[in-house]
Amino acid sequence: MTHVGQCRHEELPDMFARENPCVANLPQIKVQDLKEVTEEVVTTTLRRGLNFYSTIQAHDGHWPGDYGGPMFLLPGLVITLYITGALNVVLSIEHQREMCRYLFNHSGKIIFLYFGTLKNEDGGWGLHIEGPSTMFGTVLSYVTLRLLGEGRFGAEGVMEKGRKWILDHGGATAITSWGKMWLFLLGAYEWSGNNPLPPEVWLCPYILPIHPGRDVVSLPNGVFAHVVHIWEEVCWSNYTHNYFFEKGAVHSPLSRSRLESSPQSMCQVADRFYVNHHWDFYKFLSILKHTGICKKIKEYLHCEEDLYYPHSLVQDILWASLHKVLEPILGHWPGNKLREKALCTVMQHVHYEDENTRYICIGPVNKVLNMLCCWIEDPNSEAFKLHIPRIFDYLWIAEDGMKMQGYNGSQLWDTSFAVQAIISTNLGEEYGLTLRKAHEFIKNSQVHVAIEVLEDCPGDLKFWYRHISKVLGHSQLLIMDGRSLIAVLLLSKLSLETVGEPLDMEQLFDAVNVILSLQVWTY
Repeated sequence: MTHVGQCRHEELPDMFARENPCVANLPQIKVQDLKEVTEEVVTTTLRRGLNFYSTIQAHDGHWPGDYGGPMFLLPGLVITLYITGALNVVLSIEHQREMCRYLFNHSGKIIFLYFGTLKNEDGGWGLHIEGPSTMFGTVLSYVTLRLLGEGRFGAEGVMEKGRKWILDHGGATAITSWGKMWLFLLGAYEWSGNNPLPPEVWLCPYILPIHPGRDVVSLPNGVFAHVVHIWEEVCWSNYTHNYFFEKGAVHSPLSRSRLESSPQSMCQVADRFYVNHHWDFYKFLSILKHTGICKKIKEYLHCEEDLYYPHSLVQDILWASLHKVLEPILGHWPGNKLREKALCTVMQHVHYEDENTRYICIGPVNKVLNMLCCWIEDPNSEAFKLHIPRIFDYLWIAEDGMKMQGYNGSQLWDTSFAVQAIISTNLGEEYGLTLRKAHEFIKNSQVHVAIEVLEDCPGDLKFWYRHISKVLGHSQLLIMDGRSLIAVLLLSKLSLETVGEPLDMEQLFDAVNVILSLQVWTY
């Protein structure tokens, strides 16, 4: 595999800059003293910047850019593709090589944006590329590299350092619950070591505060937080976990035969990143001790780097009650009848989410989980096949390698900010072509039809816990819709010859209506 810095790929902005060279040759001005800052100097500098920025604009009007950062997204994709047997079918050798390079480049380092770059040679991986090493990030990144073909002693010592970090911090059993879930799916962890996530909560009355559909989180003064959509992904994650946990995905004959016959079997992948290397003893340990009930065991098993906030006594009692009382009841007749109904409800929501978003889903987390659920339901299903091509919407290659982005991009958001910045320079008329292309992109990004009237996504929005969708974007992100609305209003002040036809008033009303509908009324 290619290691750090051995190859460089041209990003999309570089490609557009090469295709659209800047004709104007303005002088570069270096100011030595504040007295030299005149209007002419500022204007010339702004023109130089705008000339360059206009050359890296995409043909459809947006500005492509990297939307990476989290280190836990790519492992979910690779693990899902491995489980479904589609890893080498979907991802070419070049894809896998660049993914490895991305993980290599972010191994054992902390990046401080304002104070330069500081390398941390501990060998681990963080929750994100700028964070310190965590058990969650390190175990998932290590497993991902092994699934992508890296050997235990390969990559110029990167694998050995990562494995040493895991062992020095308590072993992979100290990983967080989300990490335990992925290890369980791979057959490298027992489900008994996870806290139960009962799907029956989806059958509870909506009026109850524990219902997953009640995912609204707000900040003071009626401003909705971006946490709404993060929590929505967690909700999707929870019930998709329940589906394949209860179906016993990794214990199916298909999965078992693949794990036993594959040269990258889980015993090899998980080799030596548990403190105790004996597999049978590990199973015994995971069954008896990993539920977090015993305080001494709980203190031993958690990793300090991952513990942002300790569990309260109430939370521990809740998990223990679910594990010892509720799960045995729902796992046997007649309680299992209720569980079957709950799992059917869960899959209805999974399919509705897939069809409603054209299988791109609301984010990368539930994208791979929904895809895995569809495969478990039927490996040859049309739903699973439709998921495959939308994987590439999330992949981005940059100088540090190939990553899975936080969304399928931030195109609309970036374009809206760019429009506001260009117009604020009072040079908008000079860069009319750039603004016209950006204007067209924003107009084309608006969802013109409400979800309830789409032919392929019928149903009551309240039943599916959805919101109206006539927004300037693919989802009801208030900050995105608001910024886009500001941009189109600013563009409407410029001449039609410069930026083209403005949005219809009805479309503006739709955007405003969505923003107002998201307001939290406080008294």
